[in-house]
This record gives sequence, structure tokens and C-alpha cells, in this order.
Amino acid sequence: MAILSFLKTVLTPATNDLTADTPIACKSLVNRGTIDLRYYFLVISIACLLSVSPSVADAPDESGIFAQAVEAQWKRNLDEAIKLYSRVVEQEPKNARAFFNRGVAYRSKGLEDLALSDFNQAVSLNPDLVEALYGRGLIYLHKKKYDRAFQDIDAVIKKSPSYIGAERARGESEVYLGKPDEAINDLTQALVSHPEDAEAYFLRGSAYFKQGKMDLAAADFKKTLSFNEKNSSAWNNLGKIALDAGKNDSAVEYYSKVLTLDPKNTSALRNRGQAEYLLGRNKEALNDLNAALKIDPKDQKSLETRAAIEIKSGKRDDALSDYNTLIGIRENDPSLLYQRGALLLSLKRTDEALKDFNRILHLEPRDFDALVERSKIYAAQRQFGKALGDLNLALEVKPKDKSAIIYRAEVCKNLKKYGEAAKDYAQVINLDPAAPNMASLYYSLGESLLLGNQLDYAIRALTKTIQLDPKNGLAYANRGVAFKDKGDLLAADSDFRASLKFLEKPSSRQFVIRLLNDVETRIMAEEPKGLVAQVLDIFPGRKSLRSGPKNLW
Repeated sequence: MAILSFLKTVLTPATNDLTADTPIACKSLVNRGTIDLRYYFLVISIACLLSVSPSVADAPDESGIFAQAVEAQWKRNLDEAIKLYSRVVEQEPKNARAFFNRGVAYRSKGLEDLALSDFNQAVSLNPDLVEALYGRGLIYLHKKKYDRAFQDIDAVIKKSPSYIGAERARGESEVYLGKPDEAINDLTQALVSHPEDAEAYFLRGSAYFKQGKMDLAAADFKKTLSFNEKNSSAWNNLGKIALDAGKNDSAVEYYSKVLTLDPKNTSALRNRGQAEYLLGRNKEALNDLNAALKIDPKDQKSLETRAAIEIKSGKRDDALSDYNTLIGIRENDPSLLYQRGALLLSLKRTDEALKDFNRILHLEPRDFDALVERSKIYAAQRQFGKALGDLNLALEVKPKDKSAIIYRAEVCKNLKKYGEAAKDYAQVINLDPAAPNMASLYYSLGESLLLGNQLDYAIRALTKTIQLDPKNGLAYANRGVAFKDKGDLLAADSDFRASLKFLEKPSSRQFVIRLLNDVETRIMAEEPKGLVAQVLDIFPGRKSLRSGPKNLW
């Protein structure tokens, strides 16, 4: 009768409140002190004892050992209860209930492996003992063996569809098994009967998060906090949602809540630092990242973000030190090797940079970015053949990358492969006819054609350049050269004179002046004097440079 009185006090009307929090195996739930897992198993043990059929429960207990064991367990004298249950199973090795109750006592003492062994024995003796299935499922949840937890709790629901807490526990296992749809269904059903279950809202929010439904996830995390504002995981998840959405001010606010509750939370320090960095608050960001790295010197995301800040702050040697640490952790990470290689290039440590790009290409022979960067190093070393080889391979990977095509054209010009260079410039023009740098592209095309002695095509390309950029002095000068080489001296004379209106660089002006003087000399030699005078009059205000000031020569 004492036991019955105790159970009435404990289980009525608080049964729902107790079982509503029974994803007891959820580490976060146990840690937050929502429920004492050991106390829960004590209560269900006694409840299960009294729930057996009268023919078993009321059977004569000649030795009284089982009853003594239950009494000891009720008084939380767990060692005595375990000793007595052990005597029972020695005498009755097929007593599933005794194995189950002893398993509960073991679990109450935190001896999960022994508890699991007893629950296994209980289930093997009586597969319909749902309490044992449920208890074992909860232990599997706590051990993060979510597939086994799901199997047990799913079996509980099939055998006893209204078993309190089972839908919530199955929903938890489904969250971690990557079954968000099923988890949401189970957790929503659990919340119908227990609408104040903060942890169920948290779990459902996690399932929505996995689905990418961030608004619904955030709503559930906020609902969790309305019941328990000290749930640091909910604040942390809200911070991640805000950070991913670019709401960096909100992210800082949420992560600050986490750090108020848990000042050494590395993830929150790192992520708040990232949000502050994105807000341009480099000093605050570095404070957070340094704090995270003091706790965990190898926190990779903190190292990466700190390196980015150091590069922007001009502290490239410090950034290099962080990249060295990162590569010590992930030595074959092409992305890190690329970033360090680029940083080494900016520090003019070309040979070391080349080693990083070579290493990338050993790991991934068709890495586009590494091929392009290595080609630039080769070009700077005037190894244009190697540079061209890398660019050809890079453009097999990305055939329409305009920057790489233009760079290959420049390399081809250095190799005096002017036709190939012209083809590359023409390809870029065709890829993007409305590009803002179209005048520059036509100029480069015209220059390559001129160098390749394709004079008519060069004139056409340079004419297009002048149409797009009427003040391009070099375009006039080079078109003048093309006209000169074709023998059209009058057109050359006109273009050389036009170029001098726009050229400012003294060396360029002097070169054009020499070309113009040469053209005028040839015109004077080849044409009758009267005709030359008439032709020169066509250009009013353009007196012969031969009669101009001597300092123009």
C-alpha cells in the first residue's frame, strides 16, 4: 500500500509532465536538468511492476525477494535492490521483469552498459515487454546509436501506439538519422498532447533546419526559449540562421546570449567573430577569434577568419603563420594551399608559392585556379612555353573563362604567336559583345593583327577601337603604322597627327613624331611638290612638323 500511495503521488496528475520530457536519452536535455534520467527509470520500474497481469503481480512471493527488491528500489537503495534482483534472476532465469527492473536500477546508477545488457535479456525473454524496448531505445539515444534507438521505439509504437513519450523519442532519433519529414510528423503529434514540451520544439526546429525551412526553424527555437531562455543551443542555432542569412547584427546578438550562458563556447566565439568581421568590426572580431583559439588553438574556422582579417590589415606574415598552422592540420587541402600560395606571391616569395601550386596540381592535375596562377609565375620567369601549357590545360577545364583567354593571348604575343593571340581576343569579343572593356579588347586584337602583318584586319579592328574610344591615341598611332606598311602614306600621316592630340607619354610622342617625319619625307619624295602642298592643305591647322619647332624632333 505504501508503494501504491507513492505512485499515486508521483504519477497523478504529473505523468504527462514526466513523460513529456522523456527524450531522456537526449544529452542536451539531460544536461539542462529538465529531468533526472535515473529517477525516471526508478518510477517506470515500479509502475511496470504494478502494471503486470494479476496472475503474475499477485502470485505468491514465497521468498519475498522480489518485493524486497522493489521496496529497496523505491527507497532508492539501489545497491540493495540490484543485489536482491540478482538473487531473483538466479532463481528465475526467465523472469523478464526482474531483468528489466535490475536494468532500471543500473541505469539509475549511471551504469548504462549493465542496464543495456539487462534490457537486452528482458526483451529476448519477452519481446512484447514494451517498457524494456522503450528503456533500451532511450539508452541507444543517449549513446547516439540512433538507428538502433529508432528500431526499438518504432517497435514500441507498433505494439502500443499510445505509449507516452514514444513519438517524441522516435522523432528525436529521426532528426539525427537525417529523416526530417518523419521527425516533424512525430514531434508535431507529440506537441499536440504536450504543447509545453520545450525540447520537442527544439528538436522540430532542428528538423526544419535540416530541410532548409529557416523561418519555421527559427520560430520553433524561439518557442523553445519562451519556455527556457537558458537553452544555449537554441540561441546558438538562431545565431547560425541569422549569420547564414547575412543578418550579422542579429547574429552577434544571438551569439552574445550563448556566451552569457557559456563563456567558453568555441563555436559561438568563432561565429560571433565572423559576424563582426563581416560588419567591419575587425578589432572585436579578433578579440573573439583569439579567445576561441586560446581554448582550441587548432580551431580551423577561427584560424581562417583571423587570417582573412590579418591580410586585410596588412599583417600578411601573421596570416601566413595561420595558414601554416591550418595546412599542418589539413596538409592536402587544395583550397588552403591555394590561399597560402597567393599570399606568398603577394609577399614576393615566388619559389615557395610555386611549390604550393605544384602540390595542388599533384593532388588535382586539372585545378583551374592553380593552373592559372602557376602560369603567371612561369610568365614572370619568362618561361612562356610552360605558361602556355598551363593555360591550355586550364581552358580545357573552363573553355569560356575570359580572363584566362586574355592572359593566354598575352602569353602568345610574347611567344610571337600573333595569330593565336588574335584568335583569343576575337573569342573574348564574341563571348561578351557588350563587355565594358570592348574598346581595349579591339585595340589588343588590332595590335596582334598588326604584329602578325594582317594589315587590313588590323585596320578594321583599330577603326572599331577608335569608334568606341575616339581619344585613344595609341589606336590612331597603330592604325597609322598599318596604313604606312600598306603604303597608304596620306592615311598614315593623318593618323599620326591625330594620335599626337591624345598621347601624353613623352616617349610615345617622340616615337610617333619620328614615324610622322618618315612618312612626310616619303610623301615629299614620291609626289609632285604642288600635289603635296595641296594634300597638306586638306588638314587645316596641321602644319608640317618639318617646319615646326626643333624641340619636336
